Amino acid sequence: MAAIDFKVRNVKSPEGAAAAVAEVTGSIDATTINQFQTIMDKLVQKGVKNLMLDCTNIKYINSTGLGTLLKYVDTFSGVGGNLVFIRVPSKVMLVMEMLGFNALFNIYEEEDDALQFLGASGAVEEAPAEAVAPEMPSLQTPVPGPAPVSPIAPAPAPVAAAPPAAVPARKVSFPLEAECSRCGQKLEIPGEGTFRCPRCAQMCAVNGSGSVEFPATRLPAPVEVSVPATAGFAGVVAALAEGLAITIGLNSDKSQQIREDIGGIISAMVENSYSGDATSAINILLMPSETGLRSEIVDNGSGTDLSSMQTGADDVRVTPHPVKGSVYALLYNK
Repeated sequence: MAAIDFKVRNVKSPEGAAAAVAEVTGSIDATTINQFQTIMDKLVQKGVKNLMLDCTNIKYINSTGLGTLLKYVDTFSGVGGNLVFIRVPSKVMLVMEMLGFNALFNIYEEEDDALQFLGASGAVEEAPAEAVAPEMPSLQTPVPGPAPVSPIAPAPAPVAAAPPAAVPARKVSFPLEAECSRCGQKLEIPGEGTFRCPRCAQMCAVNGSGSVEFPATRLPAPVEVSVPATAGFAGVVAALAEGLAITIGLNSDKSQQIREDIGGIISAMVENSYSGDATSAINILLMPSETGLRSEIVDNGSGTDLSSMQTGADDVRVTPHPVKGSVYALLYNK
């Protein structure tokens, strides 16, 4: 049975930033994930709020492991702390970057850098109350009496303030043009109300004065990639889609289904529409939302008949591409 080893120690910076450091040895994947979660849960139960995961000896991590790490980032954040990563090997960093997790993690080269971040985030031990008590004057020190008060002339009668000048309301002409704060899509706003970006599903609110506000979101930004039309890249894009699905909270079965569906569609395109021509490219757009994941795969080749292909998507749509070929859109709900 595969095993994973933890060695935990405490560190503290001269400025008072305190954290636990977990030196992890082994792989974080389906064979070790239960053991990894058991150890992490125990650290949380013991009251650890700030944890540095030393990744020096991590040999391998897959999308399941990365999804679990993201869950613990939220867990430590929920108790007022942080989970940060230090000394990440290049091969592990490559997987993080390929699946987009590097944008969701706090990653540092060394302990000192991570401690500095934790100190700025408030991971500092509180000083004892007596150390911060205000200094009181000595009772033996004579305190001068009050200075004599000069007579005060009567205040002048108040002058009524002039009413503020009326500011004419700014006239707004709908439809308005705006740019989605999340994916950069140009939006045409028809009027006052709440609207959703058709590309990435980001919400926006528009008031009568024409002010457009985009609520903050923790969702990853849409991922747009263009890969050579060769079989080897089908698996790369499929793994990327699976990792993104795990990141936004889709369960492991559906995330695995997404990987199989997208990998299968791209493989079919490579074989039937492009004949393995590496000089051609397949464009893929992955759009996470609060309700699920939408993928669009563009086939600009000679054409692929996917009518017989079975997928686990909740909705499948095929539309003509404005230039050439077709766009295959698959929607997976949470």
